[in-house]
Amino acid sequence: MPYFNKLQRLHQQTLGHYCRTIKNYSFVVQHYLTWLKRTPSDKDIQEIKKFQLFLKENKNYSPRTVNLATAAESVFTGGCGENNNERIKS
Repeated sequence: MPYFNKLQRLHQQTLGHYCRTIKNYSFVVQHYLTWLKRTPSDKDIQEIKKFQLFLKENKNYSPRTVNLATAAESVFTGGCGENNNERIKS
C-alpha cells in the first residue's frame, strides 16, 4: 500500500478522537519512521516488535506507553501485525 494511503488511513481512523490522541499517534508514527529509516511495508511485523523493544529498553518507556505506541503503529500499518503484536507487561 502506498505510503500516502497509509497516512490518509491514519487520518481517517483518528477522526472523532481528541486532538491529544491524534497528536500522540502522529508523534509515534513519526518516531517509528525515523527509527525505521526506510519506507514502511505491510510486512513489518518483526520491525514493529523490534521498535517495541527499542522503546522499552533504550528509551525506558513504561509498558503502557509502549502499548500506546503499538496501537498507533497498528492504525498506521492497517493492523498488519495485529495478532502478532505482543503487549508489553508491567
